[in-house]
Amino acid sequence: MRTETNTIEIYTFKEASSELKNKIREHFSNDHDLYEFNMEERISTLKAFSDLINANLDYALSCVPDRGEFISIQPEDNFNEFYEAINDFINNNESCSLTGVCYDDDLKHYLKESDIYHDGLKEVWTKYIDSMHNEYEYMLTDDYLSEHCEANEYEFTIDGNLY
Repeated sequence: MRTETNTIEIYTFKEASSELKNKIREHFSNDHDLYEFNMEERISTLKAFSDLINANLDYALSCVPDRGEFISIQPEDNFNEFYEAINDFINNNESCSLTGVCYDDDLKHYLKESDIYHDGLKEVWTKYIDSMHNEYEYMLTDDYLSEHCEANEYEFTIDGNLY
């Protein structure tokens, strides 16, 4: 019979070297669905918006830029009613009025600053998708990961995996 005792070095994100932080970041980027909750909330906002304006929603989204990404909302019936409903949403001063999440207000902001009558909603969707990519990119920064790991009491092995 043989008995082995192994020693494992355990690090918090703050204690990690730059090299280890990069391994941890890679772990979160590849093996851990860091953005799943945010994506669900963003899609919920789109669904609630399309329901509110009586439109059909179609989308393909990713937290990292992808050629196939798109958002399409087409009116079910009347274009005038479609744009009236969008205006009602824009002019509603209630914060987070679709799902109770900040992405509702982001969408409202993008609608307000875009010329939806001239350009349709393409610019709005581009901004919405870009904001997703920017948010995810921020989530992979040292500042965010440090807070995230501390709040969740995550510790890591020398190869960057969660312990």
